[in-house]
Amino acid sequence: VLVAMLAMGEGFKATLSGTGSTDTAILLRAGSQAETNSVITREQVPLLAALPGIARGEDGRPLASPELSQVVNLPTLADGTDANVQFRGVGPAAWAIRPGIRIVQGRKFTPGLREVVVGSGALTQFRGLAVGKQLKLANQQWSVVGVFESGDSHDSELWADADVLAPAYQRPAFQSMTVKLAGADGFRQLKAALAADPRLKLDIQTTRDYYGKQSESLAKLVRILGIVIGTIMAIGAVF
Repeated sequence: VLVAMLAMGEGFKATLSGTGSTDTAILLRAGSQAETNSVITREQVPLLAALPGIARGEDGRPLASPELSQVVNLPTLADGTDANVQFRGVGPAAWAIRPGIRIVQGRKFTPGLREVVVGSGALTQFRGLAVGKQLKLANQQWSVVGVFESGDSHDSELWADADVLAPAYQRPAFQSMTVKLAGADGFRQLKAALAADPRLKLDIQTTRDYYGKQSESLAKLVRILGIVIGTIMAIGAVF
């Protein structure tokens, strides 16, 4: 049991540490260690998008995606019991910010509609996620329109339009903003601009650093849990 728990912790660490990159950054409320306890208000979003250091797309718009995350329960393929899955709301620029994510079945969700795309990992773990299926989440019907692959922790998520997900779960604010950095100096420029504006009490990390820290915390928790469970079972085995 101890070895299995340690292996699980290393697996989590390997998956999360491979998520993100050095040319993208995530903005969180100052002092927040994760998206779950962060808040970015809707009033802050246009201010953030206009800051220097953020790359722009071919249409001239900033590559910035305000996002939120909701944990939902879905039945597993293995035995039908409910398990947690991350339901992420993203902005229109999310695909350009993360070019490694590609649609392998169906299509992307249409902004403004209750449509969902699912990660290939989630597809193999949970029931009812095939393209064309209907999901009942937040007492509303959502259509599964596509499957994506990312090769990292996003493979286990469901994605939808953040502006549709927010009212469904009565979320008045976002939790984070992910941006594409403008060149090698983009991170420094954006960090300096955040520090100079007292209205924006936010922290910034590259997404590679953010997910690396998340993996360390999760792996440590699993290791501690494994040691505790292993010790209890060892004492039981002696008796």
